Amino acid sequence: MTKKTVRESDIVYIAGLFDGEGSVSYKQYMRKRKGQKKHYPTWQIRLELAMTDKEIIKWLAETLDCGTWGERKVLKGRKRQWRWRCSHRDAFFVARLLWPYVKVKLYKIEQVIDHYTPEYGFGMLLVGLIGICIGAIAGFYIINRVEDDAEKKKKDKN
Repeated sequence: MTKKTVRESDIVYIAGLFDGEGSVSYKQYMRKRKGQKKHYPTWQIRLELAMTDKEIIKWLAETLDCGTWGERKVLKGRKRQWRWRCSHRDAFFVARLLWPYVKVKLYKIEQVIDHYTPEYGFGMLLVGLIGICIGAIAGFYIINRVEDDAEKKKKDKN
């Protein structure tokens, strides 16, 4: 699943919005499907954000490049509301983006992430991220060391 790159400042802003106005639905229930006689366990995994500012919801959908958005039904006499939501693998994608920055919804976000990484659990995901960071730092150090050695050789020649 290829998604466009999202700026970190946008992710931080979205995480704040999500902590205040969003909801995470992570539950399993029994559901009867069309043409089936029995009820089967079904997962509901969904992230939602609703508010009265249509432009923010539109921006959110465009920035994350996933999910759907539209007007939400409200009681008569209430202000119009707009809602963005995504489910399943899209929810996993967004949960991974928001995870470092959410506070209030952290437990539910981690449940979504763990659901899609059951063989490793969230701890192994962190180990992988730390390994990537260490590799990047080591690569940066090696590149700088090579450049420093090249500059030193040039100075020694002169």
